[in-house]
Amino acid sequence: MPQFINKHRAWFIILMSIAAFAAVIFFTATDNRLKITRYTVRSEEIPRSFDGATIIQLSDIHGEIPDEAADFLLENTPTALVLTGDTIDERTEDFDNILDLLSKAAERFPVFLVTGNHEQWLDDTENLIERIEKTGARVLDGKTAALALNGETIYISGIPDPAFMDDKLAESALMRQNKITAEKDGFNILLFHRADMLDCFDNSGYDLILSGHLHGGQIRVPLIGGVLSPNGKWLPDYSGGIYELNGGAVGISNRGLTNSTGLPRIYNRPEAVLITLRRK
Repeated sequence: MPQFINKHRAWFIILMSIAAFAAVIFFTATDNRLKITRYTVRSEEIPRSFDGATIIQLSDIHGEIPDEAADFLLENTPTALVLTGDTIDERTEDFDNILDLLSKAAERFPVFLVTGNHEQWLDDTENLIERIEKTGARVLDGKTAALALNGETIYISGIPDPAFMDDKLAESALMRQNKITAEKDGFNILLFHRADMLDCFDNSGYDLILSGHLHGGQIRVPLIGGVLSPNGKWLPDYSGGIYELNGGAVGISNRGLTNSTGLPRIYNRPEAVLITLRRK
């Protein structure tokens, strides 16, 4: 009898250990707490006044900003806030919560953004842009803004999402837009929604390119990265993280805050990016 009990006790311990391990894996995989990712970008082009300046980047809010992200934003005072597209969702009927957040932020620090594919898919994109700019935020689609600090300046440019173009047309459009927005003298930041097109900005004259769109690849696998892009591409390039591009530019792909697809985020926590600029 004792041998029978001990054998069953051993199996019970094994099964409970397996269940506990599976629970840890499940809750880790589906953890949706906000992750603050911190990067330091160094360049000789960064003016002395901007040495130590900070930029918060949010992306792919899709009209539903998590409370943690809103709190993080309003509890900090960055040099600037940038939003790299899909701030709303094409299915969003009420933008007031996003407009209210932008208004509160713009009262405290400069706010810049570009449109993503979801803004471009709206029936009246121009009306949305007008409403956003009434909050004090600046929409930089095809524009460049000078950000000044103690008499010194860096430049932030934006390119709208090529939502209605195929890849070849989009690449041609980006090349043309580069000539319009890229400032060659000074530190230049570009806001552009699609991280999977970062290769288009090799040797473009930008120093830092901030993007999103890929949602971190939806499901992330250690040592591999993102598995699937929102448009169904497997193992997309630049799915999330910081990258060095040809020509010396730094590209950052933000994994975004929410979803526009029915797929869960696996090993892929919602992300806000905090960038510190350092002069070499």
